[in-house]
Amino acid sequence: MKTTKARGISALTLASGTPRMEAGTTTIPPDVRTTTLSASTVTK
Repeated sequence: MKTTKARGISALTLASGTPRMEAGTTTIPPDVRTTTLSASTVTK
């Protein structure tokens, strides 16, 4: 299971404007979401 890789891809896809696994995240601003994901990945 590549959790970190999937997370990174998710952040990149969100930044691109094409949400992958997080469909419900579309309502939240991409910038804020990407920052949160990045922080989560860095913390872990």
